[in-house]
Amino acid sequence: LRALIRNCGLCLRLLCGSEMSVGALREALGAAQPSVSQNLAALYRSGVLTRQRKGAQVFYGIDPAHGPLLC
Repeated sequence: LRALIRNCGLCLRLLCGSEMSVGALREALGAAQPSVSQNLAALYRSGVLTRQRKGAQVFYGIDPAHGPLLC
């Protein structure tokens, strides 16, 4: 559980600057892609993140409604 919370927190910090692809987040975190994808999906379902598909890649960003609270 601590690892999940830590990874979610790091994802949010990285996304405060701009949208990032799952691959870029995985590389920045040094974590396995399934783990990063699961964390991002949970944050997306909770309404914290936005998600946009660009070709074969999926990009995540902070939902503007939550930006002032998180960044």
